[in-house]
Amino acid sequence: MAKRKAPTTRKPATGSKSRRGLPTTRKLGRYDNVVFEFLNETTSLEQRGTVIVRAGEMVLEIPEQDGCAASLVIGKSQGHYFRGANSIRGADALKIDARWADLGDLFAGTWQDEDDDLLFRFRLPRAITKVVK
Repeated sequence: MAKRKAPTTRKPATGSKSRRGLPTTRKLGRYDNVVFEFLNETTSLEQRGTVIVRAGEMVLEIPEQDGCAASLVIGKSQGHYFRGANSIRGADALKIDARWADLGDLFAGTWQDEDDDLLFRFRLPRAITKVVK
């Protein structure tokens, strides 16, 4: 009977890369002109906005456009994904619960508001618009 090899402990990779060769760690900063795609069985919508990456959180800011209310979702890191709610208050503000995961060069998740349950995704541009601390 052949001997089994003892399992080895793997050290986590630092600066690892996604399948497309892009770094999986995000640089802290502001990314403008990000394209957000939303879809479900009846809806397909594309909007532009801003993503701000901070230590332990990611902010999704989408201004009012195409008849859709503005949203400002501050996602807190939950390990391998982010989760947040709309921070805009007022009579016209939507109640939003969003969760999204970092899939290398793509972020994808669920976006639930008062009217719809949607899948959404976005990619960060390679260039940071502004470095934030």
